[in-house]
Amino acid sequence: MSEAFLYYTHNAKPREFMERFYRRHREMAEASGAQWIAVVREKFADDDIVQAPCADDPKYADIYRRVLACLDRVRGDDETMVYLIEDDVLYSSEHFGQAPRGPQVFYNLNLAYMCDRGFYWHLKGAIALSQLCGTAMGMRMAMRTKLCECLEKRLACVEPAGDGYITGTFHTNIPNIDIRSGFNATWATPESVQFLPTLPGWAPWAKLWTCYSGGLVNG
Repeated sequence: MSEAFLYYTHNAKPREFMERFYRRHREMAEASGAQWIAVVREKFADDDIVQAPCADDPKYADIYRRVLACLDRVRGDDETMVYLIEDDVLYSSEHFGQAPRGPQVFYNLNLAYMCDRGFYWHLKGAIALSQLCGTAMGMRMAMRTKLCECLEKRLACVEPAGDGYITGTFHTNIPNIDIRSGFNATWATPESVQFLPTLPGWAPWAKLWTCYSGGLVNG
C-alpha cells in the first residue's frame, strides 16, 4: 500500500524544538518507504517546499493551504494513504498503515498531551486535525471544504467542517502525543487535568520531556 507523510508548519516555534519532531518523522517515513512531503516557511532540508503565509488569511487557513500544497505533490493514485504530520506531535508507528476508506477521512482518537508537568489525556471521543488521515482523494475533498469554509468565515475553529467532509475514526493501542509548548495556536493546559508519569508504549514522561521539549518550560 502506497503512503505519504504530509508535514506542515509555518515555523512559529523555536527551530531547536521543531527540528527534533521533523527528523523523527522523516526517518519513520524513510524506514517505511512512505513519501515525505514538507511544506514550510523555513527549510529543514533542501527538498522542503517553502510557502509564505497569506497576510489576509483568517486563522487556520494557512494550515489548510499547506496541507493542500502537500497533497498536490503526492505520488501515486487516489487511493494512496496520506497522514498529516503536525510540527509538535509525536506519532507512534501504530498510527500508520491504515486501510483506505475511499472518500472518508478518519481520525485517531487515542491522543494524549505532554507538558512540563507530565502527560494527560485528550478529551474522550474528541477529534484533532493532527490525527487525521485518509486517501489522497478523500483528503483533497476534506481540505478544500475546510479552506472554503474558513475563508468564508463559516469555520470558527480548526475542526470540524460541513458538507463534503466525510469522517470516521480509529483507535490505536499506543497514543500519539501532542506537546503543549506555550507556542500552541490552540488552548493551554487546563489546571484541572490529572497528570500522569507514564503512557502505554512510550518512555516515562521525564525522559521524553527531556528529549523533545527543546528546553521549553511553559505548557
